[in-house]
This record gives sequence, C-alpha cells and structure tokens, in this order.
Amino acid sequence: KSGELRYPVPDKDEMATWVFRTGPSERMDTPMGAQRALRVDRIRSDGSGRVTTLWLAEDRGYVPLRIVQKEADGETIDMRITSLGK
Repeated sequence: KSGELRYPVPDKDEMATWVFRTGPSERMDTPMGAQRALRVDRIRSDGSGRVTTLWLAEDRGYVPLRIVQKEADGETIDMRITSLGK
C-alpha cells in the first residue's frame, strides 16, 4: 500500500485510528548490507510533538530496519537492526 494509511488500534479503553504516510523507497546501509527501505511516518493530530519514522525492508517481508522516535522534550530513541535470526 502507499500514500496515507489508517488503522484502528486499541488505545486504553477505546479504539483509536492511527494514520501513517508512506514515502518513496530509500537505500539504507545496514550490517546486513544495503537494503531497499520503505519510509513510513506516523501522522499525529494530537499536538503531542512526538514524531515516529520507520524504515521497512521491502525485500525482507517489511521487517523494520530502523525506527526513530522523537519526543516533545527533545529525547530521541533510534533503533536499528543488527541482524536477522536464522
């Protein structure tokens, strides 16, 4: 799928709709070599200031290669794949 995607997800005591936007493929260098990655941004309308971006391996079943979570207070969590188990 491409463009803007909407998914219902449980959120505390109710269902919420999470919105994502896909971007173009990017080349990403990883410990497993260069990978074709689909960039996906979570779109928030709650004004929280949080930003989440994922890069998913197009040729490996869309396994996450990298996830970056930026918090409103400036903290950033950057997770990157190091290997795939056998």
